[in-house]
Amino acid sequence: MPSSSSPFNLQTCARPNILALQPYRCARDDYKDDGTNILLDANENAFGPSLPPPSPAPTSPSRL
Repeated sequence: MPSSSSPFNLQTCARPNILALQPYRCARDDYKDDGTNILLDANENAFGPSLPPPSPAPTSPSRL
């Protein structure tokens, strides 16, 4: 038997601070994709590694 109550209303269920939140906007949306932009991934670094690479292990037989 169908219910005679009104449909779900988010405004009455959610707190005001939740209703005031702005939706996430990706930073890529701020740039026009004209083929000249190079956008780095979130974990990429344009300056290369911050630490020097480890030196190779010694291969001298006296150290084995």
